[in-house]
Amino acid sequence: MDHIRYFFQVGLNETPLGQIKENEMKRYTIGLITLLLIVGCSKEPINYETTLVNREGVFYTNDTNKPYSGPVFSLNDDGKKKDELILKDGKMIRETNWSYYSNGQKNREETFKDGKKDGLWTYWHKNGQKNREETFKDGKGIFRILYLNGHKLSELNFKEGKQTDWNESGQKIAEFYFKDGKADGLSTYWHENGQKFHESTFKNGKQDGLLTMWYDNGQKWEEGTWKGGKPISSKYWNEDGSVKND
Repeated sequence: MDHIRYFFQVGLNETPLGQIKENEMKRYTIGLITLLLIVGCSKEPINYETTLVNREGVFYTNDTNKPYSGPVFSLNDDGKKKDELILKDGKMIRETNWSYYSNGQKNREETFKDGKKDGLWTYWHKNGQKNREETFKDGKGIFRILYLNGHKLSELNFKEGKQTDWNESGQKIAEFYFKDGKADGLSTYWHENGQKFHESTFKNGKQDGLLTMWYDNGQKWEEGTWKGGKPISSKYWNEDGSVKND
């Protein structure tokens, strides 16, 4: 309550009470009410498994038998936090839950809003290395990152329709676009030394347009044209740059 006492001192002592204008008094009153609401309405999280009663998905208080509003949590047998919820009128509007491996290492962390997947979901391997991250909005996946030995392995953006893959060294090895679950747009792949390996375009899941491939020394290997998933024409080169005649 020290901050409320300070509010009175600053608000009333700088100007004699008789000289404070009506609009200034209103400003002080509004500020004081706001402070009282913040102090009075904030609640400490409670363990809902020991203090609340769940009746068909609605949480009630034991003592007043009224739907509860505020932050709550529950614990596993070993004392680790199992989940955190925000209740409004007894119903869950936000939830975060955790699960653990037998060695105590965190297995996953998940978030929900109004019963739907919402926000960042994170998964770990038993050794503590991150496995993958997924982001959801209103129950739909919009982003996913896969990891291998602590390095980013794949990044999938559902909203933009784009996937990017890396090898264990962090070198980009693939980038392609998709639509409605099918390849659509430019697809590019790289050799492990960073040289471009393959570039082509797709339309509705079928290769369509120019296809180009390279050797790992940067020399062109193949160039062709595709239409509706079928090759139309192609030309090939040897690794030294000479044209293949066969």
